[in-house]
Amino acid sequence: MPLADEQGDREALASENNLPAPSWNKHTRINDVRAEQKQHSYQRFYKALTAHLVAVDTLWLTRAQVYATSKHCDEAFDLVWMKWTDNPGGPLKEKIDLVEVVDFIWGFLGRKCFPVSSVPAWLEGEGEETLQEYLDDTDNETSKWLFFVGRVMQYLRPPRIIELLFSMWGFRGDQGLDRPTYLRHLEFSDVFEGTIEGEDRWVSAGTWFPVTAVEIDVENGLYCMEDGASLVTRWNRYGRVIWPLDARSKVLFRNESAQELVERIARRI
Repeated sequence: MPLADEQGDREALASENNLPAPSWNKHTRINDVRAEQKQHSYQRFYKALTAHLVAVDTLWLTRAQVYATSKHCDEAFDLVWMKWTDNPGGPLKEKIDLVEVVDFIWGFLGRKCFPVSSVPAWLEGEGEETLQEYLDDTDNETSKWLFFVGRVMQYLRPPRIIELLFSMWGFRGDQGLDRPTYLRHLEFSDVFEGTIEGEDRWVSAGTWFPVTAVEIDVENGLYCMEDGASLVTRWNRYGRVIWPLDARSKVLFRNESAQELVERIARRI
């Protein structure tokens, strides 16, 4: 949901306008929502935000470690994948809350920090290997941009996203952001899978964590329910086609049980 896979969707994301600076006035309100309901929704939002922040920090720490062998490295990344995608004790509602929050914070606001045309400026001063990886002439501009955004999203915590948005809107009150230095502070160009001391340095575990990985946790939760395989198929179609109008920006204001969520998905397909 946050970063599209279909080519048409990719082009649509790339052609979006820059995000304007926010405005606020006394008429800007969340209408028809009781104070108690709003408070409960805020609590759900921050719970999901904190959960993914822990997952992002765990990934960062795993990449910063030194491993005696590639096997130890594989085991560490497998545990990170479990944290991102397989939490059997979590309620289905919380898993879907997480998809909503990650979609908004990382998939929307985070993506908006990096306009398509800005990629070369972010990579200024990088080595030839990095430039070849992200600015390869064999790929079109949209593909290169999405590849860059997909990687940098794995390093961003919410305060960083806010900082980048403020810089884009000119709220920093200085001469702007030194983009290449900022990327280096994120350790963007460091070794992706940590440092392995042994001679065998081939890592078989996945080390690329797209923001959409949190959707797998929903799939795992549905699969454990009755008629799970069919529910997963319906969820995938719901996420691709129905979610933007039926669920986005509304999920946190609903208080549906797991069964009610399943019934909603079934009705919309």
